[in-house]
Amino acid sequence: MIQRKRTLSEIASERIRTFISENNCQPGDRLPTEKEIIEMLGVSRTIVRESLKALQSQGIIEIKQGIGIFVKEVKFQNLFKKISPFLKFDKTKFKELIDTRIVLELGAIDLAIT
Repeated sequence: MIQRKRTLSEIASERIRTFISENNCQPGDRLPTEKEIIEMLGVSRTIVRESLKALQSQGIIEIKQGIGIFVKEVKFQNLFKKISPFLKFDKTKFKELIDTRIVLELGAIDLAIT
């Protein structure tokens, strides 16, 4: 399978996500300014803006004009809506799925130990 080259904005987006993760940023935390991100990543303003727009569309950050860039709370429902607008999210069925997976995984651990 041929792997396509990643764009600079995709790489920058990944580095910003890594920054959020490594700095244990919580929802509502302010991120560095656009200028600081440009300096941190060593890329152009255009690349940083594309990256920020992508992260905003993914629901990871919120950009408030004139105020700053903030980490957003990631919700499962929002992630599912982005995957497919036609996918229906049922909290009860999702919980049942997770509970079933936990039971199966715990059983697998017991089998692996024996």
